[in-house]
Amino acid sequence: RQISRQSEVERLLFLDVCPVQTTIRVERQHTTGQQLGFTEELIPDSVETSRNSLSLRRAPDVNIVKTTQDVRGSNINLPFWPGGLEVDVLLNESQNTSESTPVINLEDDTQYLSVPPGFLSGLTFEQSSNVKDKDTNPQEVTSTSPD
Repeated sequence: RQISRQSEVERLLFLDVCPVQTTIRVERQHTTGQQLGFTEELIPDSVETSRNSLSLRRAPDVNIVKTTQDVRGSNINLPFWPGGLEVDVLLNESQNTSESTPVINLEDDTQYLSVPPGFLSGLTFEQSSNVKDKDTNPQEVTSTSPD
């Protein structure tokens, strides 16, 4: 059995709209503000959207589903990258600090304060005698038996 179809050639010719890659800028005289002309400038980050970029220079999302995301947004949108925080600079700073930062031994109890700054007294936690030393050999523990 054959299903009859109506051919719609126009459906093959549909192209999705690409993002605007240029913008028009007005040239003005600095002293009077009079318009001197217009220039067309390329937008360097024209393909950046809220789904693939953290830039503040990205264009707002103007699409068909804008009405559903008008106030709420979407959980897959990326937030704006804070101004002045370039990725290369952050990577260099993190590498420099990791080389200069000393390793902190968290098990060394002598580095912790027992009296907070501005207080006259504090808490001192003494180790109980029931706690076994870390250097205890397991064979010594199993070989000793109470008499």
